[in-house]
Amino acid sequence: MSLDKCHLKNDIIIPALKEIGLHSESAVNLLMGTCAQESHMGKYTRQILGPAVGIYQMEPFTFNDLFERRKKYLVKANLDLSKRLTAERLVTDNKLATIMCRLKYLDAPEPLPDALDIEALGQYWKKYYNSYLGKGKVSEFVKNYETFVQMD
Repeated sequence: MSLDKCHLKNDIIIPALKEIGLHSESAVNLLMGTCAQESHMGKYTRQILGPAVGIYQMEPFTFNDLFERRKKYLVKANLDLSKRLTAERLVTDNKLATIMCRLKYLDAPEPLPDALDIEALGQYWKKYYNSYLGKGKVSEFVKNYETFVQMD
């Protein structure tokens, strides 16, 4: 079942990004596009024939790496770190999935593109999230953004 785009944006992405101090319109639109591209707004929370999970389809290796390197952001988000979080939690915890997705983009050396330049957001996604090895295409990102995010 897909997430309502207004709920995702206003109740999950914006509050989560503000909580960790990484909110911007560009970040919001990039994460909306990433969710649209990776899981069709939450329709798929487990990758078919792959290890990625959650609404942003993050792989466990990436989750574990970010968990260790970016723990200060997880502390800011008031997440209970008394027990080890695993990537499996991304399937049901959209706040955590959103934070981890934003932290993945935080590793990119370039600043986020303009919030309204969907093509540039797609290029950024391809370069820093999907990678040149990934099967995704910028044109798919743009199409899915238009389909799932700008459908009004």
